[in-house]
Amino acid sequence: MESEQVVHGLTKNIGTRTPLRVAFHEYAAAWRDVRAVRRRRDKAGCLFGPPGWSPKAGA
Repeated sequence: MESEQVVHGLTKNIGTRTPLRVAFHEYAAAWRDVRAVRRRRDKAGCLFGPPGWSPKAGA
């Protein structure tokens, strides 16, 4: 049996109540991550990797 209560919701405030932005803000963040890296492998990792994934520095 779990001893900690589960908390649901966003991990950080997105600063808007606009329904479209709330629905799609994570897609925009993923797109920014993809544009910030150069290698195809890193771009794929941004899109298909686990939550919080980031390319290794200097790799």
